[in-house]
Order: sequence, then structure tokens, then C-alpha cells
Amino acid sequence: VTAGAAFGSNAVTDIGGDLIFTAGSATNAAGGAVMVTSGYSASTSSGDVAVATASAGAVGNSGEMILTTGKTTVGSSGSASINTGVATQGNSGGAYVTTGDSFYGLTGSIELTTGKATTGDAGDIKLTVGQGDTNNGGDVVTTAGPTTAAGKVGGQVAINGGAGTSTDATDGGDGGDVVVTAGAAFGGNAVTDIGGDVKINGGAATNAYGGAVEVMSGFSAATSSGAISLTTANAGAVGVSG
Repeated sequence: VTAGAAFGSNAVTDIGGDLIFTAGSATNAAGGAVMVTSGYSASTSSGDVAVATASAGAVGNSGEMILTTGKTTVGSSGSASINTGVATQGNSGGAYVTTGDSFYGLTGSIELTTGKATTGDAGDIKLTVGQGDTNNGGDVVTTAGPTTAAGKVGGQVAINGGAGTSTDATDGGDGGDVVVTAGAAFGGNAVTDIGGDVKINGGAATNAYGGAVEVMSGFSAATSSGAISLTTANAGAVGVSG
């Protein structure tokens, strides 16, 4: 199925034809679905599904890729899911979100944003690694970008709790916590099955000073600043506290 080409010379109005796929509407029940499925193979790989916008010409931008679920009045709006298939004996497929390289401008950003809530709670953003059965659990690695430019600084990794923006004098908004917790250990060996560590390291340097580790409590414009507490946990039935 190929839409018609446009040979007009006007760069604004002489556009190529569209391909529009629309399922049927319904008066009372659900509307029809749009399903695109690649071909099955009884002996080898199934077919691919490729969705791509064409490259731009000499002047202009390449087309956008937009995936949007519909609005609702009473019910919940639809979810947008990207899932790879279950693998019985091989590896399951990866899910990748990557912006393109840029030779003279900025590379594109990747933004994960939940919607604003008017009367309820805003949605969460969760990054969760799957459970390992015969080997280690997977890692979560967050790394800011390096730079090769002289006199410039590598990217920051910033983790900020949400602001409580209510200025109500009786009970206004509280700032959100930033909680870093190492993994618990449920093994029965009292020597080797230890809980995970929390490690904070300043950056190394080849010639100048290494990076500092700074811990500072919060400032208050009206009352006391926050406390800093360093405490080891109580010991169990047998043992000493740390």
C-alpha cells in the first residue's frame, strides 16, 4: 500500500499523500482495533515489524514518531506498553530507547514524565530489574555523559526529592525524601549472607585533587537547619552493633 507521490514545486502545499488506517466506530460497545502482526514461521524466525519515518531531504526535519492513547471523560485513558516476548530457552529481547547522534547540534533528550494530577496523586516512575534465579540480579546503572572538550565538565547525576509547594501556614507542603537503601540479605549463613553496602565515592583525578564528598543538611529561612545523624543499627540476638 503506497500513497501517491507529489511532484509539485511548492515546498509547503505540495505534500505526498497520507496513509490513514482507522478501525470502525461503535455506538455502544468498544470500537474496532488496529492490529499489525508479522508472519509466523514453523521452523525459524518470525517476521519483523518495522515502523520508520523517512529521512529528510536537503532542507528540513525528518518526520516525528508519535504514539498516543486517546482521551477519556469518565474512564481511564489507555496504557502505552512496549514489551518483548518471553524466551523459553534463549534470551528475551531487549527494549532500547536511544536518541540519534548529532554532528553539529545537540543530541536529543530522553524524558520520562508522568502526568499532572488535579485532585489525586501524580503517577510514579519506577525502574525495576527482574529477578535472577541461578545467577545474580541485574544492575541498575545510571551514568552521566563524558566530555572530550578541554575545560568542560562531565554531566551530573542529580537526584532531587519533590518540592512541597503549598504555602499554607497551618500545614503546608513538606519536601520529599531521597532514600537510598542497600539490598537486604535473607540467606541463613551468619558470616557470608550480609546485607548490601551503601558506597559513596568522590571522583578520582589524574593530576589535580580528587572529588570531595559533601554532606550538608537543609537550610531554613525561618527556623533551625536540619540535623545530620550517623547511626549504626542495633545488633541482633547474637553479635555486636556496627
